[in-house]
Amino acid sequence: MLNRILAIRMKKTLFFIIIAAVACLGISSGEASATLRLMAFNVRYNTPKDTGVLNWEVRKFAIQRFINEVRPDVVGVNEARAEMREDLLALLPDYEMIEIEGTGTGKGANAIIIYNPSTVRLLRNDWFFHSATPKKPSMCWDVTTKQWRGTVWGLFKEKATGKKFYYFCTHLCLGLQTCDLEGKLNSSLLNLDMMQEEAGEKAPVFLVGDMNATYLKDDERRWGLQPYYYWMKDARLTAPDTDDAITFNAFGKMQITRRHMLDYIFYRNADVLRFEVFNEPLWGVPYISDHYPVMVTVNL
Repeated sequence: MLNRILAIRMKKTLFFIIIAAVACLGISSGEASATLRLMAFNVRYNTPKDTGVLNWEVRKFAIQRFINEVRPDVVGVNEARAEMREDLLALLPDYEMIEIEGTGTGKGANAIIIYNPSTVRLLRNDWFFHSATPKKPSMCWDVTTKQWRGTVWGLFKEKATGKKFYYFCTHLCLGLQTCDLEGKLNSSLLNLDMMQEEAGEKAPVFLVGDMNATYLKDDERRWGLQPYYYWMKDARLTAPDTDDAITFNAFGKMQITRRHMLDYIFYRNADVLRFEVFNEPLWGVPYISDHYPVMVTVNL
């Protein structure tokens, strides 16, 4: 176990030495670049059904160790209920949080963003629900799972260079019925409209989260992701250093296939250097969540 942790740390150290060298070259030519680590992480809601090492009261300390080791600059978090948000802020005092007002219960729309204020500054933030009344707490369209769904976003400035970027965290609906597939597409179209309205065409924009879909050709849910492929890029597919691992694990309780590659980082107007999935049991528990975190290293 120790050897594996050391090997991963050595690999990361070498990678960031290379990135630092590239950044220095950019600065010497008068074009300073902002290198950031941006993450998407469905932390799995807290429920007494998860027992033993799968329970939130155990996993939260593993997540603390993970975040403190990896040190992402911004994290889009799914399924964080109110008490979980309090735990994350207490366990990760270096981070601050933005959230969707009025959420935090089992009703849903529990997307939050945590960020490191020593590396990025929050300039503006807002949120919306996935419905015809996006500024009011409301059910997600006419889908079979009667929950709220929502998106939270922030406009950030990277402190070292002053470069700005938008970061949206979303969580799309479940289900395979026609109404669910239509709901997923409606949510994605709403996300796209909001991103274009806020960010325009030239700003760096990131959209992260659990999409509850893949873009496989035989996955009927793929059309719910089509708006993102129209306007953005899939970091997994474009990063020169990438990872093909599946992101959902179900705590090892079911057979996992390529249809469980559910967590995404979409982007535009940035250079993605690396995409990685953190699927090794290195943080003291077999699983830190029923989803694996995904992260990109980017230059703005």
